[in-house]
Amino acid sequence: MVFRLVLLLTWCCFAHGWLWSSASPSDVDLALEKTIQQQLLDMPEAEQADVDTFGNGNGNYALGVAPSLQEKYKAEYFTCDDGRKRIPRAQVNDDYCDCQDSSDEPGTSACAGKVGARFYCVNFGYRSLYIPASKVGDGICDCCDGSDEVNNAHGITCENRCDEVGKQYREEQARLNEQRGEGIKIRQDYIRRGKLALNTGS
Repeated sequence: MVFRLVLLLTWCCFAHGWLWSSASPSDVDLALEKTIQQQLLDMPEAEQADVDTFGNGNGNYALGVAPSLQEKYKAEYFTCDDGRKRIPRAQVNDDYCDCQDSSDEPGTSACAGKVGARFYCVNFGYRSLYIPASKVGDGICDCCDGSDEVNNAHGITCENRCDEVGKQYREEQARLNEQRGEGIKIRQDYIRRGKLALNTGS
């Protein structure tokens, strides 16, 4: 009897994905994203606007770069991440791939296909994420804030859908957390029954 209960408990935990901790990975991810996005939210509005207009060395913030990495793009000269080349700031996001590691073109598709070539979507109200550089300026709105298509040559204007998408995401997370809570209760009940069986020697 006890052996059967242990097997049943083990199967339930794995089959339903119940974790031994009530905190899910998404909770940790959301906390990290909130910290990063807050750096931009705390900026003056004039500086926030520069996030969407940085190109060819203009503006205070580089398009396609995470807030935590913006500082390195502010100097008069930019050093490639691999340290092999140093270029004027004006050559950052100029649609020409100067660095072998693609780090000088975070906001364009110039380095598409190279390792590390990616674009950072800020996505206020939702979750920040990286997309391949090949998706930048292709006329398809991949970032919910539309930042990947700010400088597209297709005449496409992307609406900012992050509030709507973020709301749907949070509602789904709340539903999943509720399910996890129910799963934990069932798991604890199995544990209680298993302990009771052990104590009674059944």
